[in-house]
Amino acid sequence: HVRDVAAARARVSDPVILTGFSPELLSDAVLRLAQADIRMILAGIDADSLSASISCVTHSRSQQSVQLVRYLHACGRDRIALVGMGRHSLNDMVKENAARQYAARQARPIADADVFKWHERLEDCLSAFMPVARRYSAVICPSDYIALLVLNRLHARGLRVPEDLYIASFGNSAISRFCVPSITTIMMDFFAIGRYA
Repeated sequence: HVRDVAAARARVSDPVILTGFSPELLSDAVLRLAQADIRMILAGIDADSLSASISCVTHSRSQQSVQLVRYLHACGRDRIALVGMGRHSLNDMVKENAARQYAARQARPIADADVFKWHERLEDCLSAFMPVARRYSAVICPSDYIALLVLNRLHARGLRVPEDLYIASFGNSAISRFCVPSITTIMMDFFAIGRYA
């Protein structure tokens, strides 16, 4: 947390490496460091929504989203739902926008009704998706954890993965490799991000 600008200027080296997942805290830190005239590098998060003057080291979540949609289309899975997107998550917003823009360019749009977001409770989002799950041939989740929750809910409703629906996500965590069936996932190398930053 950057509270006192003068104290921050005296204590920190220039540039400062910032990381985190809360848009509010990151925005506040960026503002305070900019007021103190301290350069910053954002590690692991896209800087697009914060400021044009911030350098960032990150994987392209946009490109990863496009890769997932392209893969699903190549598998004949054109009816895609985005499930578990956080309304206030910068990462999820980037993933959603990229997936929707790419799908629209391919004349296979992902409509507003195909995006299932959550605000305070993930349960609300999952409950909204499950009754309409049979409309889709694939699901993209923003994390392997959410993908596992969706997988379990689909099994409980008698839907088969991957026969009825493909599930794809981001993270390449152990969860995605060891659940049955395994989940298609994209890996983000955070150690490399740290080294590059």
